Order: sequence, then structure tokens, then C-alpha cells
Amino acid sequence: HKTTAGYQISKSIWDIYTFPDNSVAVDFNDLPLTAPTYFPEPDWQPHGTKPVTPAYNHRTHTISIGDDIHFNEQWAALIGLSDNQIEVDSYQKSEVTPTLSVIYKPRENISTYTSYMEGLEQGGVATQIFQDNFTVVNRGQIMEPLISKQLEAGVKASVANMLLTAALF
Repeated sequence: HKTTAGYQISKSIWDIYTFPDNSVAVDFNDLPLTAPTYFPEPDWQPHGTKPVTPAYNHRTHTISIGDDIHFNEQWAALIGLSDNQIEVDSYQKSEVTPTLSVIYKPRENISTYTSYMEGLEQGGVATQIFQDNFTVVNRGQIMEPLISKQLEAGVKASVANMLLTAALF
């Protein structure tokens, strides 16, 4: 057994800078890559007077613990749990999520693995403008966090001082 533990914290502050006419975006839809288009810089007011709309403060805390278990020369497993917390101005969400990997080494230089992982991630933020400048009713609204799930299988081989890898997600 080889047990590991960790703690991670991050904080982000998002602000939206608006143009003098209160618009917040330039429509980049349907711009061909073969004909670049120039967009002039907005006519900003002097520094410190730019209109700013606070979007949100986002903070995450994660406490993780895991165990690397070797059953024999060919079989191993990685097992872990994470306690994830997301705090945003409008909500706080906490969730414990699992991680599990099974590793099989048919030869000394080849490893195959299968992994399953879950994670708590912040939901998106509704856009300000939608195609053709339609106003979005819930613009700037922060969506609830969600649980992401990932399944992965792969193989790694060490051949002539190179590490070759392939994986499916």
C-alpha cells in the first residue's frame, strides 16, 4: 500500500467589462478564416472608469485521499475519494466523488488500465448575447454545479527509450 493525501484550493473573481453602449460582446459568428476581419478597440473611458459588471466569485476546495495497492507483479489498483466543495456567490455545493483504476502488466514494459472517475465541476454561465444579437433572458446566471463522470481504458508501452500510449475516453 502507498497512501497519498492532498488539499487544493483556488479562487477566481470574474468581472464583465461592458462597452459604452452597454453591449458586452462582438458577434464572431460566421466569420470566415480565409478573410480576417478587423475589429477596432472600443472607445474606453479613462482608466478606472470603465463600466464593470461583477460576474461572480468562485472558490473551490478539494481534499483527496488515495491508495496505490499492488497485488502482485502484474496487478495493481488505485482507489481514492475526493471531498469537493464549490462556493459561488449564489450557492454552495459539496460532494464526495470516487476514483478507481485497475492496472494489468502483461509484460514488464507494457501496462493496460481501466479507470473510472467522478468530479464536481462548476456549472456554466449563461452567455450575454446569443446568435444574431438576441438577448438572453438569464444572461450572466450561474448554473448549478454538476457531477462529471469519466471512463477511460488504455495501454502504455516502453519501447526503445520511447513511451507509447493509447487511450479511449
